[in-house]
Amino acid sequence: MSECARVIEETRNRRDEACSLLGALHAARDRVAEIGDATPVDAFKDVTGASSLERAIDRTKRLIASFDRVIDELSEELSDADLQLLAEIEGEQNGMAAASEGSR
Repeated sequence: MSECARVIEETRNRRDEACSLLGALHAARDRVAEIGDATPVDAFKDVTGASSLERAIDRTKRLIASFDRVIDELSEELSDADLQLLAEIEGEQNGMAAASEGSR
């Protein structure tokens, strides 16, 4: 595997982790909304107007967009053989993700 392909694969892995984090942040936000007044005071929200959770969600979305840009830029510089290898890796990862979701 070329260095560029390795970097792209690693970047995709980190992007996937950020997507998982984003899902957890959304779930936490929903949970906070469900319990309403029973949640502790968010001092950060009192000062800035945005909750800590909302800021984390926004920053994670920006991180994912940054990963996407890096992946796109690196992909433009790859050879056909590198692109074929990446397609195989993505296919394997998509197959694993589908199998993981099917076992839930």
